[in-house]
Amino acid sequence: MNRRDGPNGPEDKTRPPFLESDFWQRNQKFAGYLFLPALVFFAVFIGVMGNGSEEDCGARGRYGGSGMDWGTEEFNGKTYSLYAFEEEDFEIIRSSWVPDGTDTSCPSFSDWELKSASEFKIQIDVYGFGEMRETCLGGANKCDIAVRQGGQDWTAVHPGETSVVGAYFAYDDRGFFENGVLIVAVQEDRDFENLEIDVNLHYNNLLLTMSFFVVPVGWLAGFVWATRNQQVEFKTAMTSVMKPLLKFTLIGGAVFFIGMVIFINIFWEW
Repeated sequence: MNRRDGPNGPEDKTRPPFLESDFWQRNQKFAGYLFLPALVFFAVFIGVMGNGSEEDCGARGRYGGSGMDWGTEEFNGKTYSLYAFEEEDFEIIRSSWVPDGTDTSCPSFSDWELKSASEFKIQIDVYGFGEMRETCLGGANKCDIAVRQGGQDWTAVHPGETSVVGAYFAYDDRGFFENGVLIVAVQEDRDFENLEIDVNLHYNNLLLTMSFFVVPVGWLAGFVWATRNQQVEFKTAMTSVMKPLLKFTLIGGAVFFIGMVIFINIFWEW
């Protein structure tokens, strides 16, 4: 009484309803073809998320008070000029000559990188104060807050080890659908000369390890699930995609191995 015949044989009425739906019966083969590519995409995504990086970026044309002028703000009785910087205002700082046409954009300036960074470092150069640095552990939104004002959390930057405030900065994330802006506040009677940021993303060993197991474990789980639930078309489709991938992997691995052996034998005596 708990089973009935269906297009793929006896079916259990206690199974999830979507397995019995006409939509699934029509599209399970298509879903089987997409299953492995989806696993590969997910594995790559996890690997990218677990991959650490560090970028040192400076504001383009940064000398002479660069950045969008956002008016002024008053802190502790002093008037500060506000400068706002977006992702396109930064470029990666190189220690050597960079050929024309090289992409020097700063990919680390995004909500994900700035908020998930293990360290966010900022250097603000103001005439009369020199180079002032501040390090925030845990991302740009985890900096020590000196003042909450104008809808922003402002962090004070000090010259050296003094208690003097040389500048303020805040990160406005602008919500979910767009990257934020970095706002720097400098006393209006001082020249704002330079801005640099350093975003450090540590490697996530757990995510990197998971990325290697997503495809084989996911495919095996899908195969077992399809077998137990008698999803013949889904299983056939996912298996047909796996076979050429295995052949490609084996052939590619063999070619790479043979190439490395030849390379070593040729250049070993060098």
